[in-house]
Amino acid sequence: MNVNRTNNKKKILILIFAFNAEKTIVSLLQRIQKSILNSSSGHEYEVLIIDDCSADNTFQVRAAWANAQTTLNLKLLRNTINQGRGGSQKLGYHYAIIHDFDAVLVLDGNGQYPPEVIKDLVEPIIDGRADITTGFYQYSNDNNNIKNKILTKILTWIQNKILGANLSSYQSYFRCYNINVLKNIPFERNTNQPHFDTQIIIQCLRKNLIIKEIPIAKHYADDCNGNGNENSISNLREILITTILSKLHEMSILYQREYDLDYEKNGIFYDLKLNYKSSHTYAIDAVLKKDEQFSSACLRVLDLGCHQGQLAAELKRKNPNIYVLGVDRGIATNEAWLNLDDFKQIDLNHHMENIPSNFEFDYIWALDIIEHLDNPEQFLDQIRKSSANKTPTVILTTANVAFFIIRMQLLLGSLNYGKQGILDMTHKRLFTFKSLRKMLLQCGYKIKNTKGIPAPFPKAFRNKYLSKTLLKINELLIHISPSLFAYQIFMEVTPLPTVDELLRYAIKENNNGK
Repeated sequence: MNVNRTNNKKKILILIFAFNAEKTIVSLLQRIQKSILNSSSGHEYEVLIIDDCSADNTFQVRAAWANAQTTLNLKLLRNTINQGRGGSQKLGYHYAIIHDFDAVLVLDGNGQYPPEVIKDLVEPIIDGRADITTGFYQYSNDNNNIKNKILTKILTWIQNKILGANLSSYQSYFRCYNINVLKNIPFERNTNQPHFDTQIIIQCLRKNLIIKEIPIAKHYADDCNGNGNENSISNLREILITTILSKLHEMSILYQREYDLDYEKNGIFYDLKLNYKSSHTYAIDAVLKKDEQFSSACLRVLDLGCHQGQLAAELKRKNPNIYVLGVDRGIATNEAWLNLDDFKQIDLNHHMENIPSNFEFDYIWALDIIEHLDNPEQFLDQIRKSSANKTPTVILTTANVAFFIIRMQLLLGSLNYGKQGILDMTHKRLFTFKSLRKMLLQCGYKIKNTKGIPAPFPKAFRNKYLSKTLLKINELLIHISPSLFAYQIFMEVTPLPTVDELLRYAIKENNNGK
């Protein structure tokens, strides 16, 4: 529900997570009240305290304080079942969204973060200088904190390397969010445990949002040991694991739904894989090699599943004389007409009989197509049937389901489908080298060339040296065992004459003999 605004003031929700905080909650509220009065910002503040099923008198103490004061707009909620830090934040963020707040600031009920700097975190959000602000806490020099500092510094360094970021800390629970950030991130999919905060920061990084870190002094009340466990070994382990999983999701190895930030989009765009060995570079090289052998003739290419013709554009950039007809189920945009010589809208899964006659073409690209079809055998039969008067070379690529990563997943009892990669959610048929070869032979094709394609490491890693090194290693392993180490399968095949064609040829030869 939306609240009608009576003025132009910004609405700020201060969300307090409280668990067994009866000794600190009143002091924290007093400090918040003083901080708001001293800020002179003119914003409308509301404090929402969520008691996560405390075993002490947290709820009663804060309720008594709320009844005794009048200057602080305070709301009290109590979870009847413990929801954890992440679960309580989900409730608070949903509350902020449906009540039309502009920003949400998160505090711990144990007083470990200073409410005196609320303005420092809120103003960059209101001014539009940041999407998220986070209190980067600083440690004192006592021995325990030095150990924590070393541990979290190491973890932060690892996270920055994995995520390609440069944050000072991922472990602070003192943050402020623009409400539009929370509206556009699937935070409800995150864990209810403390590493919820790590997941939401990773989601923000994947959205390329602006994160501003505010240095603060970490503070615990004198009678509080800190109910937060952000530096516990178990939580740091979970933080590391979820960071690694986010990277594996980005690499399309292990699907993690909380990092699927395009969950509302119906289509998926598969970008080009150029400048390294891939299905796209192999397909282009095959055509260009043929073009060099027969430079006097204009080669013609049929690109099945061309999207908007991006690969055709790359081919024609190298040789503008090559003719490319694109086929896709989507409607051609202006980009497609610029990239292609012609375009036909055909749903290959349901109207493959409309595929253009293949006798007009020298090459047919069927790149990453057959795994999306209900009946790839029928698709291959149709291409063969349409190739009556000419024998085009069909370049066919598909994912290798026997890739060692998939085998490892099966060994661990997992089969993790995702948005892209070998176990793409839209894949209907999966192949190995052996099963693909068998299907092609049964459908009447001659296999001219077979290659294993390495994993697209340059897409997964920003570090060029690392990606090149991994590509070289993968290529070497493919030479040893393509079925185990090839990420994709590349085949050049030609359709053999059908029985009907052979009979007609025989009859024609017999008549000529007479």
